[in-house]
Amino acid sequence: VVLAKALNLKPPSEPSKTLQQYTDSNKIPDYAIANVAAAVKAGLVTGYPQGNLLNPNKPATRAELAAMLHQARVISRNRASRQ
Repeated sequence: VVLAKALNLKPPSEPSKTLQQYTDSNKIPDYAIANVAAAVKAGLVTGYPQGNLLNPNKPATRAELAAMLHQARVISRNRASRQ
């Protein structure tokens, strides 16, 4: 949620539709749905282990956070190069 907000990611028009591929999407807190959907749409967050879980209430590991920060940097660079 924090990275999606920091990057000013736009949520999809139907966040729940974007998240329906994840079997645990019903566990995402209401306040986070739009931002998580925006993060998924932008490629900031992906599911695991088979791509169908988000584990939204599990603390992120250092490796997961490093991957998200890397993706955030890629998204930011791509935006800067388009301007």
